[in-house]
Amino acid sequence: MLLLIFKINDDNGNLIGEYKGIDIERGNAGKEDYREYAYRKGSARGGNITPTTKLGFPVEKKISTIKETTFNKILALKKKYENDVKYFTLLKDAFSKNEETIKQELTESFKNFDKNQSVTTGLSFKVIIDGTEKFLREFGVIKHLIIESGAVGNYTHAGIESKAKDNISSV
Repeated sequence: MLLLIFKINDDNGNLIGEYKGIDIERGNAGKEDYREYAYRKGSARGGNITPTTKLGFPVEKKISTIKETTFNKILALKKKYENDVKYFTLLKDAFSKNEETIKQELTESFKNFDKNQSVTTGLSFKVIIDGTEKFLREFGVIKHLIIESGAVGNYTHAGIESKAKDNISSV
């Protein structure tokens, strides 16, 4: 998993989002700790439910989708998750400001992967707030998006109900 690292700094009462670089975390999708990335696949045309995504080359399309679609889904929940959205507004600004650097760093990382890594690597975020590292799973707004996406997927057709029950999720 490639993690984009962002730091939220308090500059005399003004919060500032800062891009710090990329970190590589080795993981296994079957491990319990892998859920901290809060990955939830979305539609093929609409991007994923959360900012965590499977990384592909070239990286430009994924970066564009995160910036233009995924962040906007999060920011639209400002009334319900004001504190979280405040942080994600700063993240989006730092993400946009450093977009070219992020693309270059991801591309360089991707070039160093073997064939297996190139098809199994994901991209997520780690945010440092007041010295504490947070993964996406720790934000209420992200949990809301995941739960909401699961509820939308339940439907009834021809008298048969399709509904996930007693399954482990990343929430």
